[in-house]
Amino acid sequence: MALKPEVLELEDRHLQLIDLIRTDAATDEETEEFWLIHRNKSMAILEKEPHELFAIREVIITLPPKAKIERSEICNRCGEPTMASKLESVGDKKICPDCASFMDGCD
Repeated sequence: MALKPEVLELEDRHLQLIDLIRTDAATDEETEEFWLIHRNKSMAILEKEPHELFAIREVIITLPPKAKIERSEICNRCGEPTMASKLESVGDKKICPDCASFMDGCD
């Protein structure tokens, strides 16, 4: 299932009003017009049937093999339990992938 791209397309006037509001150039009347158009667009979406919003089709996927179960070890940087095979050695420390991504070039 995937959202049909045209569902979220906005009319030219809606886009114009968004630009005015973003740049603080909208008058009170234009702001009010924006919210009226915006509410109407939102309600139109909410009132649609699923087949009008989404491309629905059956897909056949192959599931990956079951994950190997192994013990967790504590990341020496953040303290988060992490699958031992996922820890990276940095100097004398074992750290999780998230911490390793933040430590590029850092101690």
